[in-house]
Amino acid sequence: MRKLLLGVVATVFFIACAQPAEPVKVEGDWKFKEQVEGSATLNPQEEAMITSIASLFIDGEVSMHEGVIQMKSPKRGSRKGTYTVSDGKLNAEFGASNQIILHMKNEGENLSILFGDASVEELGKIVLEKR
Repeated sequence: MRKLLLGVVATVFFIACAQPAEPVKVEGDWKFKEQVEGSATLNPQEEAMITSIASLFIDGEVSMHEGVIQMKSPKRGSRKGTYTVSDGKLNAEFGASNQIILHMKNEGENLSILFGDASVEELGKIVLEKR
């Protein structure tokens, strides 16, 4: 009986893990809504990473259509490049030496930029809303 129960649990787990993740929908015109602070105590590298990413989006706008991304940021200026989305990660390139890779997910009508693989509660996120 115990082996049967373990077998059923393992089967359900493997079936759930084998399901492909729903693709992140990034197409559209987005504007900054809020930055949600995480609860973790950050080391200096994590603080620098979050500050750098946040400066791209705070009070800014992002437009993503057909592989082309345009960003307007009061702190970082305007930039235009190309992007791809795979496995919940946005890979955007702005010329030969300027690239960002961000973890993203849809939350209702909003698009969230996650600060790494850790949980949102730990590191926080940036929320963009449709313009």
